[in-house]
Amino acid sequence: MSNQNVYHGRQTKDIVAHIREHYEVEPEFLWEKYPGFCIFRNTHNRKWFALLARITARQLGLERDGYVEILNLRFDRGGAPDLVATRKNFFPAYHMNKNNWLTVLLDGKMKDEEIFELIENSYVLIGVGE
Repeated sequence: MSNQNVYHGRQTKDIVAHIREHYEVEPEFLWEKYPGFCIFRNTHNRKWFALLARITARQLGLERDGYVEILNLRFDRGGAPDLVATRKNFFPAYHMNKNNWLTVLLDGKMKDEEIFELIENSYVLIGVGE
C-alpha cells in the first residue's frame, strides 16, 4: 500500500525525502485502517527505525483540535524520558516503549538538521540490535 498524499506538512515531506535519499528506504503503509501511519525499516535487519503518523493533537496530549504529524524514533536506552522532559517538541513515544522511543512533533519549530541527526541515531541504534 502506498499513500504518499496523507502527509501535509513541509517538514514531514522533507523527512520522507531525506530518508529515501540517505537510507534508500521507502515508507511502508502497513495498516489499511490507519492510512496516516507509515514505518521505515533498517535495510540490514528490517527492524523499524522510524514511524510517521498523522494523529489528533489531543492524542498527543495537546489542548487543541485538529491533526498533527509526528515522528517516532528510537533513542538511547532509557534516555528518552530525560530528553522529553527538556524539549518542547518532544513527547513520550506514541504507542511505543516510552523509555527507548520518543515522539517528535513535526510543526516546523525544530530544525530539519536536528531531526535528521535523531533519525541517524535511531537508524544506527536499530542496526546494532539495541
